[in-house]
Amino acid sequence: MLTLSRGSILKCRFPFDSAPGLPGPNAHYCMFSDMHSEGGQPYFAVAYGTSRLDPALISAHGTRHGILSIGSTFIRGAMTGPVTHFIARHVAIVPISWVYSNFSARLDFMRPEARTDQHRLTMYRQFEAFEEIMDRAALSALNHFLTTGQPGLPPGALLRPRD
Repeated sequence: MLTLSRGSILKCRFPFDSAPGLPGPNAHYCMFSDMHSEGGQPYFAVAYGTSRLDPALISAHGTRHGILSIGSTFIRGAMTGPVTHFIARHVAIVPISWVYSNFSARLDFMRPEARTDQHRLTMYRQFEAFEEIMDRAALSALNHFLTTGQPGLPPGALLRPRD
């Protein structure tokens, strides 16, 4: 069983909003929000992560604290690319079968003793504001899951506006 804490990052097959109940075809780094057990099986609430920050994504989620951009140098674990952008309001409930068990990463400024400079302290404060929004979105996704029994994204969860 995975042991996860605040600031943990998972690699999982996050669903597309066009197929919200199915695992996505590719792995994405996702920010862990919470874990829930249903029928003895673990499910994770995770916020979507992407390396692609474009105008449509910013328009849909770029309000204050809606996007948390973290440079790979501030993440412990093997991350590809220089920056990952996590989306606070784009949260899915994923079963453990959608999670890559051979990957482990965590924000390196979570422990108080790790906030040794102003930049890390600022990043931690940004994470706290992001986490509040992410946790509300996770609760909404969990309520949908508990009502329908369907993992994935809740109805109407769009990453980017459709044309």
